[in-house]
Amino acid sequence: MLLKETLEIQSFSRKPANGTGMEEFESISQSIRDIRLKYLEYLADASLKAKDDEDTSNTEFKPLVSLPLHCLYEEKMPVELDVEEIFSIESQLFIQDKQSATWIAQAKGPCKVLRNKKTGRCRILIRQMRTYKVALNCWVDASLGTQPHSSSNRSVVVTCPNINIHDDGGELESQAFCIRFPLEKDAQHFLHTITEIKCSP
Repeated sequence: MLLKETLEIQSFSRKPANGTGMEEFESISQSIRDIRLKYLEYLADASLKAKDDEDTSNTEFKPLVSLPLHCLYEEKMPVELDVEEIFSIESQLFIQDKQSATWIAQAKGPCKVLRNKKTGRCRILIRQMRTYKVALNCWVDASLGTQPHSSSNRSVVVTCPNINIHDDGGELESQAFCIRFPLEKDAQHFLHTITEIKCSP
């Protein structure tokens, strides 16, 4: 409103010719100066009020879901607690379809053999890269069967009950998996590690 009044008065504030109407001119000029001053004060007050509202805001935003501390880190492989890593090599996991007997790609990630520091039991663990979802989790015991793949010297066929897919509380069903390693020596190292564990007391 103040700005509108200023513009309207300015349209009538031209200095009169030959010195006529000077009093009226001075009056209008003074009104313009007063309105401009009020307008500047108005802007200053509005700016200070906005700053005060920002400084005194006590709004607190709380997360809807509280995550565990280990989930707050940026993309990092989950840490397996209370275990000793005795084998870890990049691999690709396949699962055998029981009806067609064909191998289906299941996951790609490091194949690890972990030993529990308290119990001494060992297990094979494979997590999917990036998502870290468990694809294979099985104990290294008498129920585990391992043999070289018949047509690939860098692959190992593993037959075991997969702990990861057991969720009904019943007996674990045996499943065939194929673990493909980058090199033949990696597959041989894996087989040697499993054999040592199974032969150890």
